Amino acid sequence: MFDLLRPTTLLCSFCHATAVDGTARTLCGEGGRLSVTWHRGDCPHLAADRILAADEK
Repeated sequence: MFDLLRPTTLLCSFCHATAVDGTARTLCGEGGRLSVTWHRGDCPHLAADRILAADEK
């Protein structure tokens, strides 16, 4: 459970945004771990993440 409280920050391979210059983030919880990926607002990976999240509802 404590692993879930310490997210791993991943670097987007397309826009390379960080918490400093990113405008949006996606979260992924899988296997008892949480990861955070920052994206710029115009990043196609952010758009894809939003589409996939909408399909899961």
